[in-house]
Amino acid sequence: MGELNLIPYNLKENKNKKFQFRQYIALGIILIAIIFGAIYYPYYRLNSLRKQEQSLKTQLNNGKNIIQEGEALKKEISELNEYIGKAELLTKEKLITSVKLRGIEKLIPPSIALKELNYSDSNKMILIGRTKNYNAISEFGANLRVSKDYHNAKINNISFDKDKVEYTFTLTIEGIGGNIE
Repeated sequence: MGELNLIPYNLKENKNKKFQFRQYIALGIILIAIIFGAIYYPYYRLNSLRKQEQSLKTQLNNGKNIIQEGEALKKEISELNEYIGKAELLTKEKLITSVKLRGIEKLIPPSIALKELNYSDSNKMILIGRTKNYNAISEFGANLRVSKDYHNAKINNISFDKDKVEYTFTLTIEGIGGNIE
């Protein structure tokens, strides 16, 4: 027996056309979404990378600040270690300036003022002083030479300052020091 077709061909065709139209619209929407996504994604990715770049720059700057602080602390530590080393060296050698200069104040004439005193590791002391009395310099040198501790004293230089009307002298004492306990 033959089939009985109760749906007219017109309706079937219209139904197929509507179905195809819906498929085309769905395909169009999908294509528009893909195109929109393809256009929008690079902008989104660019903004994301810019934010990431800014974050990395901030972290880098923070790291630089930490490195600078660390270097400053290392420098300070090395300076303190150097200072401690010098203090320990002075303690080990028992270099006591007051002992080295014991009694020298009694040998200085009243008109002489000492401006500078340098003591070197080679047991050599250099005194720089000033006075208005030229003879006081000779007296000071003679007093040192007759003492038992400073007998190697020599006057190296005497100069006259016309503006201040005073003499400036340099005196060297060698062979002082040694093992002072």
